[in-house]
Amino acid sequence: MLEILKNPKTENYQNLKEHIFNHQFPWYYQEKSTRGLDDVEGHSNYPFYSHIILSRPETGARYTEPKSSATELAVAVVSEILKFNNKDAKFFFTRISVNSTYPIEGNQFTIPHNDHTFPHTNFICYLTDDHGGGGRTLIDGHQPHEPVKDECIVFTGRHYMELPKKGRRVIIVATLITY
Repeated sequence: MLEILKNPKTENYQNLKEHIFNHQFPWYYQEKSTRGLDDVEGHSNYPFYSHIILSRPETGARYTEPKSSATELAVAVVSEILKFNNKDAKFFFTRISVNSTYPIEGNQFTIPHNDHTFPHTNFICYLTDDHGGGGRTLIDGHQPHEPVKDECIVFTGRHYMELPKKGRRVIIVATLITY
């Protein structure tokens, strides 16, 4: 499943983007893009920068944990986008992060993976585009998805990304369980 969402670009959304692109927004270096997986032919486990909003439950905790001063705003923004596209949606966030990748020489694809070991839906909102033909999201069973600034998608299944060929690829990524 892959669905392109309408982004209402609310005031909260604009405020979150300003916060993320502020020079004081803290980014944290992550040595590998996918924990617990090794490189496979044509794919590499590249480093990136992230800002964790809600931590994954797999980190040893039995629940997700707020990790950012932007948690309330980010939860509000992703919720607004999801509800704008399905007013009756009921969901629980299992992870939210802001990720930044950049051009690197070598394999251009990250490791194919599922974000969790349990059924979930993925959400991506592209905050940048114009990556020189790179930066696509690849989802099993679907055509590669080109990043479009301010566009959001939801999908399920194994996926990976193509590194940008120029500039930074900045996204909000969330996982959720619907009920």
